[in-house]
Amino acid sequence: MPKVIIDMTMSLDGYVAGPNDGKAHPLGEHDGMRIFDWYMAGPMLPGDLDILHPAAGVDREVVDEMFEESGAFVFGRRTYDITNGWDGRHPVNGVPVFVLTHHLHDPIDMEGGTTFYFVDGFETALAEAAKHAHDRPIDIAGGASAVRQALQARCLNELVLDIVPVVLRDGERIFDDAPEFHAEAVEAATSPLATHIVYKIT
Repeated sequence: MPKVIIDMTMSLDGYVAGPNDGKAHPLGEHDGMRIFDWYMAGPMLPGDLDILHPAAGVDREVVDEMFEESGAFVFGRRTYDITNGWDGRHPVNGVPVFVLTHHLHDPIDMEGGTTFYFVDGFETALAEAAKHAHDRPIDIAGGASAVRQALQARCLNELVLDIVPVVLRDGERIFDDAPEFHAEAVEAATSPLATHIVYKIT
């Protein structure tokens, strides 16, 4: 099994989205989009999307490294729906994405070479992602529900948290009801908009 990584942005008070997230408020009310400020603070470069253009330096390096190293992604269906399927073009061109859903349908080929596969059940998604990842990491980065399922499955090797200086007061959390686990901080980098910490699960 390739390395399994959770990669999530969260507020200082531990929320990965504000309350009532949906198409009108993709990261929730209470101005939840602020937790993605670090993703959108730089100029648009070739290949960037409107939702993804971090500033040069630490933030850009963190995003580039994730995209260069990841072999497959796992997302929740709610994230897919809220983003309208990223309008047909996922940011990580060519890397397969597995969407957790109870409503299965055929894979969708996106602009840029990414294929979206729709699978029922986290274990199935993980197994299918492993087949496509070619020994590169599987990144679980889309939606609190998908992350909570990964924590419950105890399959995690690494946890990457991008902690932003924002307080949301309410919303979606990922560690509620999580099983006990132990982690060791092995890397950290800071910009004015986020602190990026890599934890190895021990």
